[in-house]
Amino acid sequence: MREHPTTDELAELALGETAAPVADHVAGCADCQAELAALAEVSSLLEGEDPPPIPEAVAARLQATLAEEVERERQGQAFEDQREALLRASKRTELGTFGPNLATEKKDFSPDGRHAVAARNRARRQG
Repeated sequence: MREHPTTDELAELALGETAAPVADHVAGCADCQAELAALAEVSSLLEGEDPPPIPEAVAARLQATLAEEVERERQGQAFEDQREALLRASKRTELGTFGPNLATEKKDFSPDGRHAVAARNRARRQG
């Protein structure tokens, strides 16, 4: 084991959720025993008391932040819904949103395929 366990490892030990090497180290280290005792004290203090009320200014800032996040998420969802609708519509037509729908055209790079594409393009220009 490295020199000393982390505070997280000591907290896990205080809760009984750690591996034996951490407990073995703490058993022989006065510094880690003192830190473990301090963590256990804080834990017992927090268990015994109701949390203090949140100050009104802090609560108002939290509410405003949450409201902004909800609005951003709603706008983002609206954008995604619109994007999906446009994609579905473009798949239903020969032409996509901004020209030929290249995603749905089959590609044939053989000489015959290239000649066929060239012939279609000529017909489109003439027609």
